[in-house]
Amino acid sequence: MATSPDSDDDRPKPQKYRKATPSGPGRQDTIPVPTAEKLRSAAAAFSKMYQYEPLLDGHARLLILKKRQEKNEDVVFDILHVPFDQLGTKEHRYEALSYHWGPGDATKTIYLNNVDAQIRLPDDKIAGVAQAAALAKTYLHKHFKVKLNLYDALDHLRSWQRDIKVWVDAICIHQDNRAEKEKQVARMSEIYSKAKRVLIWLGPSDDQTRRAMKFLNTELTNLDRINDLVTDVTRVHAWEDLLYLMRSSWFSRRWVIQELAFAQDATVHCGSDEIHWNGLRDGISIFSDQFDTIRKMFRQFPQFGHDYNAMGEVDALPAKKLIDTINNIFKKQQTRGNYKREPIQGLEYLVSILSTYDTSDPRDTINAFRNIAKETYITSTPGTSRAAIEMPPALDYTRSLLDVYTGFIKWIYTNTGCIDILCRRWAMAERKAPVNDYPPLSALPSWIQTVDDANPSDRALGRRRHGDCFVGMPGHGPYNACHNEKANVKFGIDIESPIAQQPPTTMSQDASVDVAVRFHIAQQHLQPRNVTERSRQRSRSPSDLRSPTNAAPVADVGSQRTLNNHVIHGPSHDNLTWTTSQIAGSSDQQLQNGETSPTMSMPIINAVTSSDTPSLRDSGYFSGALGISRPGSPVPAVSPLATEGNRAGGSRRDVRDSSIHVEGLLIGRVGWCSDPTTDGIVPASALLKLFGLNQIPEEIDEAPDKVWRTLVAERGSKGEQAPGLYQTACAYVLSNVTVNGYINTKELLSGDPPYMVKAYLKRVHEVIWDRCFIEVESQGPELGAGKVLHGLAPNKARDTQARNKDVLCVLFGCTVPVLLREYQDSRGQTSYHLIGETYVYGLMDGEAILSRSKEELDADKRVFRIN
Repeated sequence: MATSPDSDDDRPKPQKYRKATPSGPGRQDTIPVPTAEKLRSAAAAFSKMYQYEPLLDGHARLLILKKRQEKNEDVVFDILHVPFDQLGTKEHRYEALSYHWGPGDATKTIYLNNVDAQIRLPDDKIAGVAQAAALAKTYLHKHFKVKLNLYDALDHLRSWQRDIKVWVDAICIHQDNRAEKEKQVARMSEIYSKAKRVLIWLGPSDDQTRRAMKFLNTELTNLDRINDLVTDVTRVHAWEDLLYLMRSSWFSRRWVIQELAFAQDATVHCGSDEIHWNGLRDGISIFSDQFDTIRKMFRQFPQFGHDYNAMGEVDALPAKKLIDTINNIFKKQQTRGNYKREPIQGLEYLVSILSTYDTSDPRDTINAFRNIAKETYITSTPGTSRAAIEMPPALDYTRSLLDVYTGFIKWIYTNTGCIDILCRRWAMAERKAPVNDYPPLSALPSWIQTVDDANPSDRALGRRRHGDCFVGMPGHGPYNACHNEKANVKFGIDIESPIAQQPPTTMSQDASVDVAVRFHIAQQHLQPRNVTERSRQRSRSPSDLRSPTNAAPVADVGSQRTLNNHVIHGPSHDNLTWTTSQIAGSSDQQLQNGETSPTMSMPIINAVTSSDTPSLRDSGYFSGALGISRPGSPVPAVSPLATEGNRAGGSRRDVRDSSIHVEGLLIGRVGWCSDPTTDGIVPASALLKLFGLNQIPEEIDEAPDKVWRTLVAERGSKGEQAPGLYQTACAYVLSNVTVNGYINTKELLSGDPPYMVKAYLKRVHEVIWDRCFIEVESQGPELGAGKVLHGLAPNKARDTQARNKDVLCVLFGCTVPVLLREYQDSRGQTSYHLIGETYVYGLMDGEAILSRSKEELDADKRVFRIN
């Protein structure tokens, strides 16, 4: 490439092998390159990696995206360190990128240049101005690997006319420096609010996205045409294109809520197509408002299978939920002519309602919403300060996922006395494999319910996976099964001492990435000739350790790059010490004799071997193993493979007591449960149980209370009391059961029933989905609904289906009854798994509490140990 920061001559060459004399018919063996050449190649590759300059407190990085001069030119940036109080000023106006990180590894190369970096060039290399400039280019422009989606965004957003100043989280925050990341993430709201514009990148374009962007930019801007557009069957494909655009992965990313909420202005980019955010927002809103009408058009076309549900459910689309949330996060206050945003939603609400949004680090399930939650907001109103607000746990990336989630639930319980959070699917699942500098993996207990069983593609397509949550949103719960009894919870992690386990390897804030990258370089270039195939396999880098051409940024020890102060230590029994500059100019024989060439300044690899460490001896490097460390670093000279093995093997897992001890009442045990309510079907057996008959009457003038109320959980779609017309609608539905006696809500909805019947069926659909009907015999005082209770319980896959003999309980502080599964733990103690929330007719308004005197309540309450 003509304008590449590095010439082809400067780039690392592929390893070469010398042909050997064939040792058999048709066979040619290869002999690896000598050690000295490997070391020179490793040093050259490492010298080209970008290394972060430490950030001073109160500073952020900004990028200058260099203008494009040729079509296929490399993406090149200058990096600036800017004080936060200068962000957004005339001198430092910038745009902030909002995008989806996406799956896969970082494989695309961009080039970074620290504008303020101090580079020492060898005097003997500077023969003139031109050569000095070439050398400076070689030393300044460093390789940096990014994921494909980010590379596409940067490549498309480059200007032909001018350089652009931007902020990009993956580059401007040293992701492997834990302390820096915590400080920068805590101030991301400031970064996005000071940007003159947020650039939303939906991804590369295709024919459908181009048509959708054109539809938004032209036809949907004319409000007078909306009624025609939603009824004109010739425009059905335009709506299909818009729905396709709404399914972009950007809409499912958790961090975009904050990025968009604080934006002064925003534009949306899909390939080379662009639209203002307001245009996309209005288009999505129109689509959502007219969804039922548009869906009728879809049903008329065979390519959609004439399916009423071909489009999914609009309320389940992340794009629609995003629009609704953004409109309800802040209220604007005018102060001195300026508008100031003030959060109006709590952290628990945001985490609960936005549970389907993704993030690469599950701990950001909570962290991503801290800056837009009212508890973390410092109001400008006189007399109000942070001290007056009960703050959620501080952002801390040293904590395990179990610690983060437990701290969040403790904070909710302490502040509200309510534990409805136990009934919501709100938590991101733990990572499947450890990554660099990540705490021990956590096995999450049943009382932390995850959203991992919801297929991401189902979420993107707006397909329902579960019924609506019975407990509702914080502060707006529709039920009161505990009759305002406050929760009494103790956490096992506080009761018992941690189980003995091997502690994780301690790493300094920026050391872990050094370890990973330097280990892998050594692995690629320093492997001995006599290593066995088995050793070669054992020595391979884990997937998260990147190669020199796919490396994460490497942190530096000092604040200034004096490039000749790192060393490579050879095998301990040889007691050899080399600088990389000596390696670069030495022959194999010189290295074997301990001779070196004159010093040349450059960044190098630090490697230390320890023949006393078994895990290193087994790795196969030199005579023992190659551990990676830096001089004076607290990082032990232990192979990352050993640490990786510990994590996978279990000793790197968080094995502390994750139980909670909760007070409540045992209501009874499940004696019967129905078939699952697959695809919104109410089984005939469930209807018979609700009727208390052997056969459903042929003529139903008025639906029994227990039947029509149970099917909608006694509430409307907004959590309000169920409208009285639901009873009449239920009678209409019961008169249209199938010949086999069950109710098929999807089929009835597709038949375009009367409005109130449609509203009732949609509510039934929301309530029964992925649940089953249960029958429980009450063991306490007889309730108004009788001794035999009926309701709805979870019907999760695998081992969580409601089984006979599961326990129905009312936990204090929880507004709905829950189902627990009893078992004996390894110490013989009775413990329980939380199966999930339930609706039980006659138990939702505190009847279990009100039916007991104070003395009976004290006698009957018990403590449930839930794991």
